[in-house]
Amino acid sequence: MNSNEIYLMSFTTGGLFLQESLLFADLFLETNDWLIVSKKVTENNLLQSRMSSSAKRVSQEIVGRLKCLNETELNFLLKGSNLDQRLMLWVAVCRKYTFIRDFAIEVLCYKFKTYKTKIDKEDYELFYSQKEDTHPEVEKLAPSTKDKLRSVMFKNMRDVGLIDKAGTINAILPTREFISLMRTKSPEDLMIFPIPESFGGTR
Repeated sequence: MNSNEIYLMSFTTGGLFLQESLLFADLFLETNDWLIVSKKVTENNLLQSRMSSSAKRVSQEIVGRLKCLNETELNFLLKGSNLDQRLMLWVAVCRKYTFIRDFAIEVLCYKFKTYKTKIDKEDYELFYSQKEDTHPEVEKLAPSTKDKLRSVMFKNMRDVGLIDKAGTINAILPTREFISLMRTKSPEDLMIFPIPESFGGTR
């Protein structure tokens, strides 16, 4: 990515939010208005949260991610397989947070392509320190926030199925439908997945 692009470092909430995202996407395709969606979710406590502040924070996070998908992708999210849904939400996460996208490409997928099987805290620390040189918004974060961001990012990767609990990198074999959609709309998004070179669907 362009080293002058400012990273949005606010991904301190939750994981992939698969079921919640499906709910939000369905409501949006009915209303075509994210404000109405947020209002419905809050008024009816559809997130089943005991604290309104927590529900609001999660709602804002989900909406912010889903806004990164177009209508075709949102429809695909609702109709696709469980794997399709998880991969599409990872696309949304990486589009919103280019820090995560760069980590996926420069660390996760690079290690996979070079036959390294695991990813760990040290990989994150090295990546983070490299980005501090060109991104003041990264350098100024408190150590506790830095650790929280790592925790959330790794949880997202586990939720998608990119890594397991031990940090082992999993090969991803997307469906033909997912590959076709990405190749048509945004082929560069395939770079964020550890897809084997022998998997013909990527070419």
